[in-house]
Amino acid sequence: MAAKLVNAIDQLVTTCPYVISLQNLMTKTRVELEKGYILDLYHNETL
Repeated sequence: MAAKLVNAIDQLVTTCPYVISLQNLMTKTRVELEKGYILDLYHNETL
């Protein structure tokens, strides 16, 4: 389930022109945006 979520986030974020980088960490996906903004998306397989 978590892998599906991470893949969906990757596909969505890679099409956004404001995204600078994307990091898939153990329990979150970190998206670095223009102007120094950071978006952390946390996920937990047990919930």
